[in-house]
Amino acid sequence: MLPHLTIGQQVFAMSRHVSLDDSERNSLLSGWSLGDLLSQQCWCWGRDIERPGGNWLVETGFARIAPPSGSSSRSSIYQMPLPGDRLVILRGFGVLWGQPQLGGIFLPRFEVTPKFTPQWPLQFLPWSGSDLYSLERIHDSNRGQAEQLIHELMKWVQSYEQTVIDRLGLKYRRQTLREWDDGERTVVPAREIVPTWEQFASQVAAGGLAELT
Repeated sequence: MLPHLTIGQQVFAMSRHVSLDDSERNSLLSGWSLGDLLSQQCWCWGRDIERPGGNWLVETGFARIAPPSGSSSRSSIYQMPLPGDRLVILRGFGVLWGQPQLGGIFLPRFEVTPKFTPQWPLQFLPWSGSDLYSLERIHDSNRGQAEQLIHELMKWVQSYEQTVIDRLGLKYRRQTLREWDDGERTVVPAREIVPTWEQFASQVAAGGLAELT
């Protein structure tokens, strides 16, 4: 588990978050699934890229990799190296996180069935889901590594969203969710995004990954 999570060149500790007791935690998690939260999070990253004040992902340290000539993909890959040889990769269809000694995991956006690979970094950049053919579903032999990686990823997203609130304001995140709220999608309110990621991470750390997927 990482003691601090890095966004760009700054390190943000997690000590400011309000701790919830078990009843509050159960209440918080009862309304939203991991799929709800992840799908909305991917939307938020897309809006952060198009922020009127400038591309927030690039501003916080992500590298933008444009699609190669002839690629069917129209969207760029965003990736950022983190301490301990970790790497996070953002795509519209999900998010990847890995470390050479542990392997890598992929959380798909629309079907939250985490997938694992012992080989990291990936052989090919993930321009489409088909580029992740080598990843496999989590099973007993890789569960320890996968749960550690998923927990780290969730804590990193938690830190990312806290940074958005600290530096851009809660109002900004609320504005990014206006179009997301079309009356049909599940909406995790802006003020609940950070604590919800925190509680999902706590559940994974306690061995509860299977209950989330």
